[in-house]
Amino acid sequence: MRPRTALLLAALASIPAYGRDLSAFGVLRVDLPQPSLESAAPGRWTFDTLLGYQNTWSMSPNVRDYFEKRPAQRRLDNIDVGNILGLPGEKFLADLELGVIDFTVRRQFDAHWSARGTVGLIGYTGGFMDGPIENFHNALGFSEYLRTAVPRNQFNMIAGLKETLTVQRDAPSGGLLDPEIGVRYSLHPRPDPWNVVIDGALKIPVGGERAWLSNGGWDAGLQATLQGVHGAHSATASLSAAYSKGGGIVETGGYRWSPGFVLGYAYAFDNRTSAYAQGMVYQYPLNGDDTAIDGLRKHKSQLTLGVRHRAGDSEFSFAIVEAFGAYNGMPDFGVQFGWTLR
Repeated sequence: MRPRTALLLAALASIPAYGRDLSAFGVLRVDLPQPSLESAAPGRWTFDTLLGYQNTWSMSPNVRDYFEKRPAQRRLDNIDVGNILGLPGEKFLADLELGVIDFTVRRQFDAHWSARGTVGLIGYTGGFMDGPIENFHNALGFSEYLRTAVPRNQFNMIAGLKETLTVQRDAPSGGLLDPEIGVRYSLHPRPDPWNVVIDGALKIPVGGERAWLSNGGWDAGLQATLQGVHGAHSATASLSAAYSKGGGIVETGGYRWSPGFVLGYAYAFDNRTSAYAQGMVYQYPLNGDDTAIDGLRKHKSQLTLGVRHRAGDSEFSFAIVEAFGAYNGMPDFGVQFGWTLR
């Protein structure tokens, strides 16, 4: 490996392609984080803390039609809730913010194998981001997707699907998410210039199904990642598949497969600071037996832009997350903060 490439790997080593899925319909399921570009030395421990916070505004087509025909704005009272629940067919409205903080410990056994344990905390709120997001969309000429139909900074989840009937108008209590364990095999300790990394993960339902905290399932996931480095540039491509069930927020009739694909790119300015961009596309674990709403059964997609800085044994990151393409059930906008200690 060229000396400059080895030096810049120090800046690129722990850049994640994305954090936990923060969508209201995916946050309780098994997570498959991207591997770092360089494995820790055998016998070493790595500690990660990742905080993600997001705003969701999403609705089914019939709810959108209801708001378009209703003359009032900035209103969602009991009459509106009753009217929405009485709409023909399935319906849903998600207007909320949530935050998740994950703590991960990883042990590197040798040059190839490592294992991790992750535990997370989640909190729900009406939030504070509705106004800034509306102003941002208006400034750039984007559609505001009828955000002005309801009051700002309130928590509202109304879902009448085939397996789900939920009406939650106050933020539910947060708490501990199900812990996860994972194992990783890396073909090489680092790309030179290429590497392949295989990840497996299992989510353990410690207390059964818990409203807004656990889907109650033994979710499993598998991911294969191709990594490449050339000078100050690095790229990753990952294919994944998760096997999970609904519960906690949105129910399913059983276990479902959820495929995913991630592309990432990073540029190291020096041996301490890097910038990165990632695009993620995957499908919700829902099928026609769970819902007839196309927006919930199609793919979700998001773009993450971030920076990372190393200081001593610590690495700090900040990223913004924006939905694109299909948006139903998506985080409309989110932020992520990360801290890694090696």
